[in-house]
Amino acid sequence: MAIYPRARMHKGRGIDNAGYPQFMCWFEAMEARPAVQRNNAMPLEIRERMNKAAESKPAVNIYDTRDKAEHLAKATRS
Repeated sequence: MAIYPRARMHKGRGIDNAGYPQFMCWFEAMEARPAVQRNNAMPLEIRERMNKAAESKPAVNIYDTRDKAEHLAKATRS
């Protein structure tokens, strides 16, 4: 279970069902687990919440170092 996050990148490494059937069986069993499904959905949910929170706010240029302190102060206010 500990290697599952790394194993998710198997397609980019050419690992498929034909060459590694035992791995794919394990991987599919891992992806069938409800906790793994919830965890895999989290980045999408977080991105949606971040996009919603950013609506109608001016874009921040992360490469502009002149006003980073001001943006940081705004972002960390409660």
